[in-house]
Amino acid sequence: MKIRKLLFLLLSCGLFLILAALGGCGTVSSAEDAEKVAARFYEAAKAGDYATVAGMFINADSGARAVDQLKLNQNKLGNLQSYKLRDATVNTVFSGRRFTLKYVTKYPEYGATEWLIMFENVSEPGIKIEVYKVDSKGLQH
Repeated sequence: MKIRKLLFLLLSCGLFLILAALGGCGTVSSAEDAEKVAARFYEAAKAGDYATVAGMFINADSGARAVDQLKLNQNKLGNLQSYKLRDATVNTVFSGRRFTLKYVTKYPEYGATEWLIMFENVSEPGIKIEVYKVDSKGLQH
């Protein structure tokens, strides 16, 4: 009888610890959450709000490079007219989640394929952009 009680107590404690750990994990973002971040990025870019764009990045250097790229896009391709999600990939890693979103964008003279790579760190709330990459024939001139 003592062994049964001890086993029950151990299993109950183990279950409690598992539930407590799961409860502390917080909300996990989805691809839809990453798409919302991307929409804010593109809307800010369309409006020429480069301060907002830069603030969405994981660090100041990445934000500054993205602003430079957006200015180059506008100079060579014109104003961004539209953007449409083509593909989204979510990878869970030990330290968080990485979202890779591929967009097809339209400019007055050329189209482009653009990627936003974002990361959500388990220790910091919110999704931040790591990389913004553009591929367009209009940028090759």
